[in-house]
Amino acid sequence: MIFIVQHIIDSLVKRHRSRYYRRTNATDYLRSSPKPIIKRPFSEDFYNNLYITIDWTENIVAGVKNWDQVNYARVLRTTNPVYNGKPFYRFDEETGEAIVAEPFDYKPILKNALSVRPIATPIADMHTLGQILAFQIEVSTHDGAPSAENGFVDNADIPPIDTWFYLANGFLYCWIPERFVTIMQDVINVEILGSYQWIDEISQDEN
Repeated sequence: MIFIVQHIIDSLVKRHRSRYYRRTNATDYLRSSPKPIIKRPFSEDFYNNLYITIDWTENIVAGVKNWDQVNYARVLRTTNPVYNGKPFYRFDEETGEAIVAEPFDYKPILKNALSVRPIATPIADMHTLGQILAFQIEVSTHDGAPSAENGFVDNADIPPIDTWFYLANGFLYCWIPERFVTIMQDVINVEILGSYQWIDEISQDEN
């Protein structure tokens, strides 16, 4: 009887361990970690900045003549604010990768980027034009994998500056045009810390 009871207990322990320790590498473990909760800043500025950024990026998309030869590191980096007397980013001569020098303050860089974008009116069908991405700015591996995937994000895992439109609660919000959604998803697939999140079903009713 004691043997049977012990056998049952051993089986339950083994099953319990298999549930929580079946992952065998750090990448799988980190991918399984809970994603941080975003306190969504559905403010007037959020939407105003979003609309001008959609308009700005749509004009860039419309200007691309040959999609087979698009340089993903450069196409949505048409502005380069001066920060501490130097351009915010540069391109590596060998790899073409966008490089930013850290640390830096996102606020003045975002303000500068937004200042050159014309005022735009509300866009009713924005969900057909692209998706909103939240990037957790304090979370980065700096291992080069996201940037090496296709060059779309820089060496610090940051999406291109033409996509930035809002900063709040430790997240940088970016507008990813439809043409680049799969490119960004390829980056997300190799990033191991869960610093990127697609934000769905946004409406002003959630203010």
